Amino acid sequence: RRLFQQHSVVGEHLLQDCGLDDLARAVRHHHERWDGRGYPDHLGGDQIPLLARLVHVAEVWDVLTAATSYRRPVGGKRALEIMRTAGGEQFDPELVECLARVV
Repeated sequence: RRLFQQHSVVGEHLLQDCGLDDLARAVRHHHERWDGRGYPDHLGGDQIPLLARLVHVAEVWDVLTAATSYRRPVGGKRALEIMRTAGGEQFDPELVECLARVV
């Protein structure tokens, strides 16, 4: 598990080496949780860069709905229910609602 969790830090370093510092921060923090229980730095709420919060929401939407994911997909309505339930804990609740407006 710890090895897997290092992927966000490794990705950050790769992007920094290319001069993509803002994107590097988003990659580092895309597994942080709104409630502060994510990784690698246990940031919470507005401490998490906006782009990282957006990537997190988009990634989970994809995992929930894509047939190519590592799990059986659910429909869009069910995916939104799941994500709304986790709004305020795992996700920025405002970004979940933004997602709901565009899907």
